Amino acid sequence: DGAVRDGHKVVKYGYPVFAGGSTPTVGEPNILPYEVNGPIQCGGVLVWPGDLILGDDDGVVVLPSGMAEDIYSDCLKHDEIEKAIIDYTQRKKISPKKFYPFNDETTKMFSKWTKGE
Repeated sequence: DGAVRDGHKVVKYGYPVFAGGSTPTVGEPNILPYEVNGPIQCGGVLVWPGDLILGDDDGVVVLPSGMAEDIYSDCLKHDEIEKAIIDYTQRKKISPKKFYPFNDETTKMFSKWTKGE
């Protein structure tokens, strides 16, 4: 939830850093851990030990450890549907607007496409 100093240099090392901003100040040199393997709050989200944190230039998400496999499976399906939408809209030369945000209709249409209907 804090800021980062010299972020432009950190990026060159290939180390992922996600911060709320940048700062010219130096951090505390003598910070001691208050707790180890306890829950924290980061960005307004509760994060437990074992949770997965994924981030890219668009943002960061926290996946609860017990849900990670289901979420991964849903993401694969979402990606498959998205590829089908791109293919369909390019072939038909239409806007993808009616497919977003994803809803039950989008899923039904995808099901029809994959069955060849």
